[in-house]
Amino acid sequence: MSLFAFPAKERLKNKKHISLLFKSGHTLAAFPVLGIYRFNDAQNVHFDPDVPLKVAFSVPKKHFKKAVTRNLIKRRMKEAWRLNKKQYTEFLEKSNLTVQIIIIYIGKEPLTYKSIEKSIKKLLRKLPKHHP
Repeated sequence: MSLFAFPAKERLKNKKHISLLFKSGHTLAAFPVLGIYRFNDAQNVHFDPDVPLKVAFSVPKKHFKKAVTRNLIKRRMKEAWRLNKKQYTEFLEKSNLTVQIIIIYIGKEPLTYKSIEKSIKKLLRKLPKHHP
């Protein structure tokens, strides 16, 4: 599989995992995105050790009423994530950890792909410093 793919098994979809993440997750901000994350041992039976990270993306309806705009921002975040996750995935595999992340767009206006990519990169640089 390509290193730059974003397969379905890397997407965080389980409602229980998402609610647990909101309850007990830690936050990191890199404007215009906010990351809520939770590290797990790879031996934890609830998580697939073959998938070191699972991620979900969210854009609030409160700030962006039109679905077209929300979807545009989510596409930009997913693309920035897909192209920049490689180094972080390698770090997780070496340290035998898994992580779940929800990336939430907190800006009030849609920004360009370049600025979103810059903030996703910043978020990915901050994450390894916060592992247990």
